[in-house]
Amino acid sequence: MRRPLYLMVIVLLTSAAGPTAEPVPRIIDATPEYCRSLAGRLAMLPAARLEPSRSLGEQGVKMCDEGHLRIGVAKLRRALRAAQEPRSSASVPEPQAGTRSFTR
Repeated sequence: MRRPLYLMVIVLLTSAAGPTAEPVPRIIDATPEYCRSLAGRLAMLPAARLEPSRSLGEQGVKMCDEGHLRIGVAKLRRALRAAQEPRSSASVPEPQAGTRSFTR
């Protein structure tokens, strides 16, 4: 008696986690307070003054101020992600003329 119930539970759990399952919708807390919170968090990061974080943050604040909260929140979140990412090797300055660099 327990075995069929156990098998049914397994089938239900595995079918819900399969590739055909619909994606879970993301909930965005689109309020002016949340916009200010994200802008404050962004302002605390040193990389917030660098591109693309700076322009994304400015656009996000502007959109929130104009009442486009979802778009503003999305831009502020993108700015936060960009400011938190480690700097890429492309941003490392080139060696000065007359010096050699080598890799191992």
